[in-house]
Amino acid sequence: MAKDGLDEWTYYFKNNNLPTTFSAPGLESVSKKLKYDDMTPQSKIEYDAHQKEMAITYGVIETAKYEGRQEGEQKGRQEGRQEGRQEGITSVVIKSFKNGIDIPMITNITGLTEGTIHDILKKEGLM
Repeated sequence: MAKDGLDEWTYYFKNNNLPTTFSAPGLESVSKKLKYDDMTPQSKIEYDAHQKEMAITYGVIETAKYEGRQEGEQKGRQEGRQEGRQEGITSVVIKSFKNGIDIPMITNITGLTEGTIHDILKKEGLM
């Protein structure tokens, strides 16, 4: 009966087999290798093919996550710029109106319709 990790490793080296239960660092990978070595040649081929497929799938998933993140960041930047432009135009409309510039002139400056300018001014309580 193994008492500690060193005893478990010693057991493995003496018997070329693992104790029934073990907790020593590194023996888990030894256990996997021993199980692989015990497989039939056909099972090894199938296992290796499965492992390769899993690696490819993982790569595809990670690539998709990266591309999705990049796309989301780009969309967020575009939306932020658009929102910033809209806030800037709204600010120009409000300041222009407060400084006595008439609505047709504000329309000419901003390129907005008179209806949109009226909506902005109503929203701000200026009309």
